[in-house]
Order: sequence, then structure tokens, then C-alpha cells
Amino acid sequence: TVDTFSVLDYSRQLVTPSAEMLQAYDAIILFTDAWPDDVAGPDAYDAIGDLLADYVDAGGGVVLCEFAINGIAAGIRGRIATPGYAPFSRGFAEVDFGEEEDRLVVMDSIEFPLHPVFNGVAVDSLVLPGNHFLGYPELDETAILLAVDDHGTNAVAVNAAGNVIGLNMHFKHLVLPNDYTEAVKLTANSILYAAEASVRR
Repeated sequence: TVDTFSVLDYSRQLVTPSAEMLQAYDAIILFTDAWPDDVAGPDAYDAIGDLLADYVDAGGGVVLCEFAINGIAAGIRGRIATPGYAPFSRGFAEVDFGEEEDRLVVMDSIEFPLHPVFNGVAVDSLVLPGNHFLGYPELDETAILLAVDDHGTNAVAVNAAGNVIGLNMHFKHLVLPNDYTEAVKLTANSILYAAEASVRR
């Protein structure tokens, strides 16, 4: 079962899900918008980050994607952004309102045998969907870098516990799956891998 939930309502007020609600799911994938300057309260993203860390501590898995891991307005903060949780820490971001640029994975950055997040993924033709924003997240000191893209950014990483994965890519592949079939597979594999972390331990 896959459900969607927005943490901002139509009036842009924060709607924080309960810990009990999240525990009904094996894993969560999180995207945020780039510039939510009108969000009420400066602590909104700290609250979400603390909640996600509690969820991970209780056995859940999390996949964090572009904007949530970039050093711009919508970057998730709180405990999920501390060492040992999110594999990426917020680095800087470039903004270019010209053409949206997709990115390719640098093959030399991938180790073989492939990590399970790449199972069934044609890594030599993996296109990471891009946007006008290009984030350069830093690798957490406890995390494992799985891939770098051709813009020199950390693209895919997993924390040491295997229950939080960072995907530095835009979410448009979920809207245009036929254009980004390998990115969809990578995302699905990442959710499954994060969800199964407690089983592997």
C-alpha cells in the first residue's frame, strides 16, 4: 500500500502527522518544495526532522530526496539531519532558472558488486531527474556514498544503519515515469531497502 500525505495544508499551515500514524508504514519517502517562504513558524522543518528521527528509531526507513537535503529554504532539519541519520548533510545549492538539467551517474563512482539499491537498474543509462536547483549536499561522516553524478554532486548515499537513504534528484520522475524508468527503479529499491533495515539487523 502506498499513501501520500502533505505536511502543509491548503493554507500553508504545518500539519504534523502523529508518530502512531507513521508507524503504520515500513518506509517513508520525503520530498519538499524548494522555497516555502510562507510556511508558518521557523521551526516547521525542525519538527518534521525530529519526528522522522523518532520514526527511524522505532524501526522505520526513510528516503530523503532533493530539496529536503539541500541547503535551501525547505531543507529538513532537526534530529534527522544529525550524524548517523541522514546520509547527506545540507550543503550549498546553485539556482539556474535556465534549462532544467538532468544528470547522469558517473560509472567510476559506483562500486561492484552493486549495492542492492541498484538491483535491476541499468546504471550506465541511469538519468537522475534535475531541476533549476542543483544541490551539493555534504556526505555525513558515518554514511556510505553509493554514486556521484556528472555535475560533481553526491547523488546517492545510505547511512551506516541502512535505514535512511539520500537521493539527490528531483521528484518529476514520479510524474513522468516513462521518461525516467531507471530512476523510478532506483527510488523503489531505495524504499524497499530502507524498509527492510530492521529485518537485516
